[in-house]
Amino acid sequence: MTKALTDTMSLFRQATQASILPNSGWEEVAGAQEKELEDLINRKIKDFKAKEIEKLANLAKKVATDSIEVIINEPIYALDDGFWMKIREPYVKELSAQK
Repeated sequence: MTKALTDTMSLFRQATQASILPNSGWEEVAGAQEKELEDLINRKIKDFKAKEIEKLANLAKKVATDSIEVIINEPIYALDDGFWMKIREPYVKELSAQK
């Protein structure tokens, strides 16, 4: 249980106990509400963690993609304009030889 959840539940218990009249029978209802509140908070914490993990995974993918693009694109942009003409003839010869 996280500190935030522990603190919230403690405050809830204190407020509930202070408002229940002795022998009123509301202790059982308050206990059920306490359990319901704790379950709700735990679900919210779990959902929040899942969303944060998803955000982190997406950020990691973007960083990796951006890094790979830099690694690949910079050398390609640095090639001179005659690059394709330089490799075309040997490439076509190789393809023809493969037939």
